[in-house]
Amino acid sequence: MFDPWSIFLSWAAKKGLEKLYSKVTDWFNKPTPRGVLFIGPGGVGKTTLGQLLSGQEDKAASGSYVESVSTEEFKLADNLAVQIVIPPGQSHRRKATWDQRLEEVAEGKFRGVILIHAYGHHTLGDISYENHKLYDPNKGLDAFVTDYLKDCLKTEEQIMKLVCDAVKKCAAPIWVLTLVTKQDLWWDVRDDVENHYTEGKYGKIAKECLGGKSQQIFRHEIAYVSLVIRNLITGRDEVIKKTVAGYDSPLQEKSFEKLLQVFEGLIQWEEEHDK
Repeated sequence: MFDPWSIFLSWAAKKGLEKLYSKVTDWFNKPTPRGVLFIGPGGVGKTTLGQLLSGQEDKAASGSYVESVSTEEFKLADNLAVQIVIPPGQSHRRKATWDQRLEEVAEGKFRGVILIHAYGHHTLGDISYENHKLYDPNKGLDAFVTDYLKDCLKTEEQIMKLVCDAVKKCAAPIWVLTLVTKQDLWWDVRDDVENHYTEGKYGKIAKECLGGKSQQIFRHEIAYVSLVIRNLITGRDEVIKKTVAGYDSPLQEKSFEKLLQVFEGLIQWEEEHDK
Protein backbone atom coordinates (compact mmCIF):
# COMPACT_ATOMS: atom_id res chain seq x y z
CA MET A 1 0.00 0.00 0.00
CA PHE A 2 1.28 3.47 -0.89
CA ASP A 3 2.37 5.26 2.28
CA PRO A 4 3.53 8.86 1.64
CA TRP A 5 4.70 9.43 5.20
CA SER A 6 6.93 6.34 5.21
CA ILE A 7 8.48 7.56 1.95
CA PHE A 8 9.04 10.94 3.55
CA LEU A 9 10.56 9.52 6.73
CA SER A 10 12.94 7.33 4.72
CA TRP A 11 14.01 10.38 2.75
CA ALA A 12 14.24 12.50 5.91
CA ALA A 13 16.63 9.98 7.43
CA LYS A 14 18.91 10.29 4.41
CA LYS A 15 18.75 14.09 4.61
CA GLY A 16 19.30 14.19 8.36
CA LEU A 17 15.89 15.70 9.03
CA GLU A 18 14.70 13.17 11.61
CA LYS A 19 15.34 15.66 14.43
CA LEU A 20 13.26 18.33 12.72
CA TYR A 21 10.40 15.88 12.14
CA SER A 22 10.60 14.76 15.77
CA LYS A 23 10.60 18.40 16.90
CA VAL A 24 7.42 19.07 14.92
CA THR A 25 5.56 16.02 16.22
CA ASP A 26 6.67 16.83 19.78
CA TRP A 27 5.30 20.33 19.26
CA PHE A 28 1.89 18.99 18.32
CA ASN A 29 2.10 16.62 21.28
CA LYS A 30 3.08 19.19 23.90
CA PRO A 31 0.67 19.44 26.85
CA THR A 32 -1.38 22.61 26.47
CA PRO A 33 -5.02 23.56 26.95
CA ARG A 34 -4.89 25.35 23.60
CA GLY A 35 -5.16 22.96 20.68
CA VAL A 36 -4.87 23.36 16.92
CA LEU A 37 -7.89 23.72 14.64
CA PHE A 38 -7.81 22.19 11.16
CA ILE A 39 -10.46 23.80 8.98
CA GLY A 40 -11.24 23.92 5.28
CA PRO A 41 -13.57 22.58 2.56
CA GLY A 42 -14.38 18.90 2.18
CA GLY A 43 -11.88 16.65 0.47
CA VAL A 44 -8.70 18.74 0.75
CA GLY A 45 -6.70 16.54 3.17
CA LYS A 46 -7.67 17.69 6.69
CA THR A 47 -8.16 14.20 8.08
CA THR A 48 -5.11 12.82 6.28
CA LEU A 49 -2.89 15.52 7.78
CA GLY A 50 -4.40 14.99 11.22
CA GLN A 51 -3.67 11.27 10.99
CA LEU A 52 -0.09 11.87 9.85
CA LEU A 53 0.67 14.34 12.65
CA SER A 54 -1.01 12.23 15.32
CA GLY A 55 0.96 9.10 14.48
CA GLN A 56 -1.85 7.28 12.65
CA GLU A 57 0.14 6.81 9.47
CA ASP A 58 -1.50 3.46 8.76
CA LYS A 59 -4.91 5.09 8.39
CA ALA A 60 -3.56 7.92 6.26
CA ALA A 61 -1.63 5.68 3.89
CA SER A 62 -4.22 5.09 1.19
CA GLY A 63 -5.11 8.72 0.58
CA SER A 64 -8.64 7.67 -0.34
CA TYR A 65 -11.44 10.07 0.54
CA VAL A 66 -13.97 9.18 3.22
CA GLU A 67 -16.46 11.94 3.90
CA SER A 68 -16.41 13.15 7.52
CA VAL A 69 -19.87 13.49 9.08
CA SER A 70 -18.88 14.95 12.45
CA THR A 71 -16.02 16.75 14.19
CA GLU A 72 -12.90 14.61 14.52
CA GLU A 73 -10.58 14.97 17.49
CA PHE A 74 -7.08 13.50 17.61
CA LYS A 75 -5.46 12.87 20.98
CA LEU A 76 -1.70 12.90 20.57
CA ALA A 77 0.99 10.83 22.28
CA ASP A 78 0.47 10.52 26.05
CA ASN A 79 -1.44 13.76 26.31
CA LEU A 80 -5.11 13.24 27.10
CA ALA A 81 -6.04 16.76 26.01
CA VAL A 82 -7.48 17.02 22.52
CA GLN A 83 -4.81 18.70 20.43
CA ILE A 84 -6.21 18.57 16.89
CA VAL A 85 -9.83 19.41 16.14
CA ILE A 86 -11.23 18.92 12.61
CA PRO A 87 -14.83 19.88 11.84
CA PRO A 88 -16.28 18.46 8.59
CA GLY A 89 -15.79 20.62 5.52
CA GLN A 90 -18.81 19.81 3.35
CA SER A 91 -21.03 22.86 2.81
CA HIS A 92 -24.15 21.21 4.22
CA ARG A 93 -22.35 20.37 7.48
CA ARG A 94 -20.45 23.61 8.14
CA LYS A 95 -23.24 25.53 9.84
CA ALA A 96 -23.81 22.80 12.40
CA THR A 97 -20.15 22.47 13.39
CA TRP A 98 -18.18 25.58 12.43
CA ASP A 99 -19.90 28.33 14.41
CA GLN A 100 -18.82 26.89 17.75
CA ARG A 101 -15.24 26.31 16.61
CA LEU A 102 -14.88 29.81 15.18
CA GLU A 103 -16.23 31.25 18.44
CA GLU A 104 -13.55 29.25 20.24
CA VAL A 105 -10.92 30.75 17.92
CA ALA A 106 -12.15 34.24 18.86
CA GLU A 107 -12.03 33.30 22.55
CA GLY A 108 -8.40 32.18 22.28
CA LYS A 109 -8.99 28.47 22.85
CA PHE A 110 -6.73 27.51 19.93
CA ARG A 111 -3.05 28.39 19.68
CA GLY A 112 -3.12 27.92 15.92
CA VAL A 113 -5.36 27.36 12.91
CA ILE A 114 -4.31 25.30 9.90
CA LEU A 115 -6.49 26.51 7.06
CA ILE A 116 -6.33 23.77 4.45
CA HIS A 117 -7.14 24.47 0.80
CA ALA A 118 -6.27 22.88 -2.54
CA TYR A 119 -6.50 25.61 -5.19
CA GLY A 120 -10.05 24.49 -5.86
CA HIS A 121 -9.22 20.79 -6.23
CA HIS A 122 -11.81 19.61 -3.70
CA THR A 123 -13.02 16.02 -3.82
CA LEU A 124 -16.59 15.87 -5.15
CA GLY A 125 -17.90 13.27 -2.71
CA ASP A 126 -20.04 10.28 -3.53
CA ILE A 127 -21.55 11.52 -6.80
CA SER A 128 -20.76 11.43 -10.48
CA TYR A 129 -19.58 14.69 -12.02
CA GLU A 130 -22.53 14.33 -14.42
CA ASN A 131 -24.87 14.80 -11.44
CA HIS A 132 -23.16 17.94 -10.20
CA LYS A 133 -25.07 21.22 -10.53
CA LEU A 134 -22.27 22.77 -12.61
CA TYR A 135 -22.12 20.03 -15.22
CA ASP A 136 -23.50 20.88 -18.65
CA PRO A 137 -23.56 17.88 -21.02
CA ASN A 138 -23.38 20.28 -23.95
CA LYS A 139 -20.02 21.62 -22.76
CA GLY A 140 -18.42 18.41 -21.52
CA LEU A 141 -15.96 17.43 -18.81
CA ASP A 142 -13.22 20.01 -19.42
CA ALA A 143 -15.66 22.90 -19.08
CA PHE A 144 -17.07 21.34 -15.92
CA VAL A 145 -13.63 21.05 -14.32
CA THR A 146 -12.89 24.71 -15.11
CA ASP A 147 -16.20 25.87 -13.63
CA TYR A 148 -15.87 23.54 -10.64
CA LEU A 149 -12.40 24.78 -9.72
CA LYS A 150 -13.54 28.42 -9.95
CA ASP A 151 -16.52 27.68 -7.71
CA CYS A 152 -14.32 25.91 -5.16
CA LEU A 153 -11.87 28.84 -5.13
CA LYS A 154 -14.77 31.13 -4.19
CA THR A 155 -15.58 28.76 -1.34
CA GLU A 156 -11.97 28.96 -0.13
CA GLU A 157 -12.15 32.75 -0.13
CA GLN A 158 -15.40 32.69 1.87
CA ILE A 159 -13.84 30.36 4.42
CA MET A 160 -10.79 32.59 4.73
CA LYS A 161 -13.09 35.53 5.56
CA LEU A 162 -14.82 33.52 8.28
CA VAL A 163 -11.51 32.52 9.85
CA CYS A 164 -10.12 36.06 9.57
CA ASP A 165 -13.16 37.48 11.34
CA ALA A 166 -12.64 35.05 14.23
CA VAL A 167 -8.88 35.63 14.44
CA LYS A 168 -9.35 39.41 14.49
CA LYS A 169 -11.35 39.04 17.71
CA CYS A 170 -8.74 36.82 19.38
CA ALA A 171 -6.70 38.65 22.04
CA ALA A 172 -4.35 35.72 22.74
CA PRO A 173 -1.28 34.93 20.59
CA ILE A 174 -2.39 32.85 17.61
CA TRP A 175 -0.92 31.74 14.31
CA VAL A 176 -2.62 30.80 11.04
CA LEU A 177 -1.08 28.48 8.45
CA THR A 178 -2.66 28.44 5.00
CA LEU A 179 -1.72 24.99 3.74
CA VAL A 180 -2.37 24.45 0.03
CA THR A 181 -2.52 20.73 -0.70
CA LYS A 182 -2.74 18.63 -3.89
CA GLN A 183 0.38 20.19 -5.37
CA ASP A 184 0.57 17.29 -7.82
CA LEU A 185 -2.66 18.51 -9.48
CA TRP A 186 -1.67 22.16 -10.00
CA TRP A 187 2.12 21.95 -10.35
CA ASP A 188 2.04 23.16 -13.97
CA VAL A 189 0.45 26.48 -12.88
CA ARG A 190 2.34 26.87 -9.59
CA ASP A 191 3.23 30.54 -10.23
CA ASP A 192 -0.48 31.34 -10.56
CA VAL A 193 -1.21 29.37 -7.39
CA GLU A 194 1.39 31.19 -5.33
CA ASN A 195 0.21 34.55 -6.64
CA HIS A 196 -3.41 33.72 -5.78
CA TYR A 197 -2.61 32.95 -2.14
CA THR A 198 -0.14 35.79 -1.64
CA GLU A 199 -1.13 38.73 -3.84
CA GLY A 200 -4.35 37.61 -5.55
CA LYS A 201 -7.91 37.44 -4.23
CA TYR A 202 -7.05 35.16 -1.33
CA GLY A 203 -3.98 37.11 -0.33
CA LYS A 204 -5.86 40.40 -0.43
CA ILE A 205 -8.53 39.02 1.90
CA ALA A 206 -5.86 38.04 4.41
CA LYS A 207 -4.15 41.43 4.23
CA GLU A 208 -7.39 43.40 4.49
CA CYS A 209 -8.67 41.39 7.45
CA LEU A 210 -5.45 40.73 9.34
CA GLY A 211 -2.96 43.30 8.07
CA GLY A 212 -3.60 45.56 11.05
CA LYS A 213 -3.29 42.82 13.66
CA SER A 214 -0.19 43.15 15.82
CA GLN A 215 2.64 40.85 14.77
CA GLN A 216 3.39 40.47 18.46
CA ILE A 217 0.33 38.26 18.87
CA PHE A 218 -0.30 37.02 15.32
CA ARG A 219 1.57 35.25 12.55
CA HIS A 220 0.38 34.01 9.14
CA GLU A 221 2.34 31.53 7.04
CA ILE A 222 1.65 29.82 3.69
CA ALA A 223 2.93 26.40 2.65
CA TYR A 224 2.33 24.16 -0.36
CA VAL A 225 2.38 20.37 -0.25
CA SER A 226 1.11 17.16 -1.79
CA LEU A 227 0.10 14.75 0.96
CA VAL A 228 -0.54 12.01 -1.59
CA ILE A 229 0.07 11.79 -5.34
CA ARG A 230 -3.30 10.89 -6.76
CA ASN A 231 -5.63 11.79 -9.61
CA LEU A 232 -8.67 13.90 -8.76
CA ILE A 233 -11.57 11.46 -8.85
CA THR A 234 -15.24 11.49 -7.98
CA GLY A 235 -16.90 9.22 -5.45
CA ARG A 236 -17.73 6.98 -8.42
CA ASP A 237 -14.02 6.58 -9.30
CA GLU A 238 -14.27 8.83 -12.37
CA VAL A 239 -11.00 10.61 -13.12
CA ILE A 240 -11.74 14.29 -13.74
CA LYS A 241 -8.17 15.55 -13.57
CA LYS A 242 -4.87 13.68 -13.70
CA THR A 243 -1.73 14.48 -11.76
CA VAL A 244 0.67 16.75 -13.61
CA ALA A 245 3.18 14.86 -15.75
CA GLY A 246 6.61 15.06 -14.14
CA TYR A 247 5.40 15.56 -10.57
CA ASP A 248 7.11 12.74 -8.65
CA SER A 249 8.21 11.60 -5.20
CA PRO A 250 11.31 13.87 -5.07
CA LEU A 251 9.09 16.94 -5.59
CA GLN A 252 6.67 15.66 -2.99
CA GLU A 253 9.54 15.11 -0.55
CA LYS A 254 10.76 18.66 -1.13
CA SER A 255 7.28 19.96 -0.28
CA PHE A 256 7.35 17.96 2.97
CA GLU A 257 10.73 19.48 3.85
CA LYS A 258 9.45 23.01 3.27
CA LEU A 259 6.35 22.26 5.36
CA LEU A 260 8.52 21.08 8.25
CA GLN A 261 10.56 24.26 8.00
CA VAL A 262 7.39 26.36 8.17
CA PHE A 263 6.33 24.42 11.25
CA GLU A 264 9.76 25.06 12.76
CA GLY A 265 9.26 28.80 12.28
CA LEU A 266 5.90 28.61 14.02
CA ILE A 267 7.49 26.64 16.86
CA GLN A 268 10.08 29.37 17.37
CA TRP A 269 7.37 32.05 17.26
CA GLU A 270 5.34 30.19 19.89
CA GLU A 271 8.38 29.76 22.12
CA GLU A 272 9.07 33.50 21.99
CA HIS A 273 5.53 34.24 23.13
CA ASP A 274 5.53 31.59 25.85
CA LYS A 275 8.35 33.33 27.70
